[in-house]
Amino acid sequence: MAALLNAQVPNLATTGRCISADFAAQASLRLSPHAGALGHAAGAAAALAFRGRRPGALPEFRQLDWGELRSLLRLQGAFLNEENGR
Repeated sequence: MAALLNAQVPNLATTGRCISADFAAQASLRLSPHAGALGHAAGAAAALAFRGRRPGALPEFRQLDWGELRSLLRLQGAFLNEENGR
């Protein structure tokens, strides 16, 4: 998820060509399955960030519980490569 967070603009999740990755990784991230998975992760993160916030308050992507995001993605049928326990 950290690759989706914008270093210059707080509370902005980016995906697609804007994702933070080196040149070699960019090539594979543009493939449809990866692009769809990244969009799914960004959307689920946005839903969690907006849930329970005060009216008018901005979402706090950097304060998300990443374990909760992984659980939500698993529940929604996302493939997560969790071999390394991350």
